Amino acid sequence: MKKDIRILIVEDSLFLKEMLCRIFKEAGIHVVGLASSGKEALSKIEALEPDIALVDLVLPGQNGIMLVRKIHHFYPKTKVIICSGLKHEQFILESELAGAIDFIGKPFKSDEMIEAVFSAAREEKQEMMAA
Repeated sequence: MKKDIRILIVEDSLFLKEMLCRIFKEAGIHVVGLASSGKEALSKIEALEPDIALVDLVLPGQNGIMLVRKIHHFYPKTKVIICSGLKHEQFILESELAGAIDFIGKPFKSDEMIEAVFSAAREEKQEMMAA
């Protein structure tokens, strides 16, 4: 039986949140919540326990890299995918070192985003089977 993929979108742009919700709905990915800040994201991850958090690096009140570190440390079952316009190699490396499993640059293509989420979900399933 296929497990539904549960995702939390952490993005301060209303336009992008709406677009991502539409993309995920069409792909059969369940958006369990939306957050606009790091503090709100941590609260929602604790309450909703999403499989994946899709995180922008530029958020009000908190550096996205620090948020990724906190998610990775306190909620290791939630995989993190970064989605950011800051596509510089340094940010990509810092994201990976902080615990993100993928980095999608803005602007992105819908199929690229969907594949990243399905890939993250497959990685989670493999980890569960190995445990």
